[in-house]
Amino acid sequence: MTTYDRRMARGTTRGVALLTFAAALAVGAEARGQSRRGAHRERSAELACVPGAQLSCACRGGREGIQVCDGSGARLLPCECDEPAAPPGDSVRGSEPVHPVGATPAASVSPATPWARNASLAPAPSGRWYGWQVLLCDLAAEGFGVAAVLSRSAILLVPSGALHALGGPIVHWSHGNAGRGFASLGLRLGLPLVGALIGAAANNGSSAPAIVGGAAGSVVSIALDIAWLAREPRSPALSASRTPGVFASVTQQGAALGVAGSF
Repeated sequence: MTTYDRRMARGTTRGVALLTFAAALAVGAEARGQSRRGAHRERSAELACVPGAQLSCACRGGREGIQVCDGSGARLLPCECDEPAAPPGDSVRGSEPVHPVGATPAASVSPATPWARNASLAPAPSGRWYGWQVLLCDLAAEGFGVAAVLSRSAILLVPSGALHALGGPIVHWSHGNAGRGFASLGLRLGLPLVGALIGAAANNGSSAPAIVGGAAGSVVSIALDIAWLAREPRSPALSASRTPGVFASVTQQGAALGVAGSF
């Protein structure tokens, strides 16, 4: 065999070896691909759904919702249904302004606060008290009386008696209460006289009990005038406008509670 023949034989052997190796690689690659595809199909068969996929589902009233597959693909999440729109009445009630109970009819109060409706039925206050003005007149009268005793001046007894008898009635008349003014005048003149007569009758004509009785009647008349008569009556409309009212409102946005009115 020549050298050329030996070289050709070795080249042929190498070519066959290379082809065999390439074929083996191709077969191995195909086998690995089939194995991977089989494993992928097995994993896909184990999943109940595709993770993150959204499917339509039925809701009440014939509406459709959305059902999402969870991240693991093992189950579908609960169906999500859109809530129906709120009725027009709810939106109107949610935007109602807050009204004070004392200044508005009971029908304007929210039905969620029945106690607020009952508050509007409470009686209005009897009126503003101005007894401090009557008390100032009586203190001035007592001041003149003390000054008359200390200075032994009978002249100072005139303004003292005038303020005691007319100070309270004038205050009532200045507030437009004519009847209360005359009632005050009657108390201030009548009770000291009655007290003096009772004191004089209790002791055989002695002047000391008469003075004590007259002073007691004067004190009682002043107390009744300040505590009972010195109160300004109001008309129902004026009382409702000035009376502080408690208001309460419960809406979809929240709740409010407070006090409003003219003071």
